Amino acid sequence: MNLLDLETALIQAWSQQTRQLKPSYSGLPRNYVYASGIHGCARSMYYDMAGGGPPEDLPDDARERMLMGDEIERVISNRLGVLPQQERLQFSRMGEQRMVEVRDRDGILLLRGKVDGLLAVIDRSPAETDKDGITVVRGKGWQIPYEIKSGQVVARAESLEDLQRSSYGKKYVLQFLSYLLALGTPVGLLILVQPGGPRFLWVKLEDHLQETEEALKRVRVAIDGIEAKEAPDFTKDQTLCARCRHFGRQCFPSVDYGAGAVILSEEVDAEVSELARILERTDEAATEYAHADKRMKALLRGVELAVFAGGRFQAKGKWQPDTKYNYPDDVKKLYGKKVDQGKFKLTIERLAPDTEGVD
Repeated sequence: MNLLDLETALIQAWSQQTRQLKPSYSGLPRNYVYASGIHGCARSMYYDMAGGGPPEDLPDDARERMLMGDEIERVISNRLGVLPQQERLQFSRMGEQRMVEVRDRDGILLLRGKVDGLLAVIDRSPAETDKDGITVVRGKGWQIPYEIKSGQVVARAESLEDLQRSSYGKKYVLQFLSYLLALGTPVGLLILVQPGGPRFLWVKLEDHLQETEEALKRVRVAIDGIEAKEAPDFTKDQTLCARCRHFGRQCFPSVDYGAGAVILSEEVDAEVSELARILERTDEAATEYAHADKRMKALLRGVELAVFAGGRFQAKGKWQPDTKYNYPDDVKKLYGKKVDQGKFKLTIERLAPDTEGVD
């Protein structure tokens, strides 16, 4: 066997293992909503529960990202359990992947999920204190639910407001709010995995009671649909349809995408889909590179030779001839012409992830 054959076998074996570790999700019928599956559309949640739809054939790169996310989240959770003591505060981890439920007033099960864990904090302060609604008694402590999220949705978010600008960021927040409600805890910690280290965001249930209640109402509508064996009405927010995995598979609403919407051929669709994933995957690196390149050129403009970082880097610069034309504004107007289709600006927006999280 030559090296090329060996490489091919290795790639195939890795792909097979990836698909075994992250199989396609088809979904079995149930009568409750996964906390990670809270949606802005009751009909979408109905189809999540009803099951029976064709399984999603996720691309290998999507499965790999999911596996890497799982591994990163495990590392973060493990580190929380061995944090060094800070002055009077002592940390420990407990209750990993604890199953929680949210029930309606009549006892009907609405949501079920697994909170990543509880961060136990013991305060060794000499007197009783009160911190954001959590009473801390001397020698005792409190338990803070935490949830870890990774991926491009959270990579650059600096606040809950940033996170909620994304449709999936909103789902992450609602999922965690449902956990706080189920646990009867006023405050929780949302941990975002980012390149420079995790970002810790405090989430207070009382600040989000209205949106939590509205989400639970939609969940109840979906569950009532399961009981009645009838799908709820189509959503009035058609932007949700394009982001829904059931659209065009089990659910067929009349959606107006606006004039000029084009349906791509199967071949072109496959190619641009892969290109879009590459653009998305490298977007952060490209932005970071462009910023660093622009700043570097501004700092070293006119410097013909520089050595820095203890001799690890060298910068060389050289002036080159250039021709500049400075035309008077009245001359520019004589030759300027405005055309409706002079420039074509293309933007790529992700409407839905390659998969949906499942508790």
